Amino acid sequence: MHLLNDGDTVFALATGEHPLDPGQPLALNDLLAAAADMVTRAIVRAVRAAGSVTGPGGVWPSYGELYGR
Repeated sequence: MHLLNDGDTVFALATGEHPLDPGQPLALNDLLAAAADMVTRAIVRAVRAAGSVTGPGGVWPSYGELYGR
């Protein structure tokens, strides 16, 4: 089953410490959920660390300027 259809791909690395059950098609879900959580955390950190931008379209305030740190 191929579920990646919007162009985004997240790669995860497993330690191999716990073997997967070959009879369980959803055995990778815990690993994939952890990878998605890490992407979410990285995006939040980037948004909170970003500064304001001034460009031809005007001033785009940062998240920190709008909502505080």
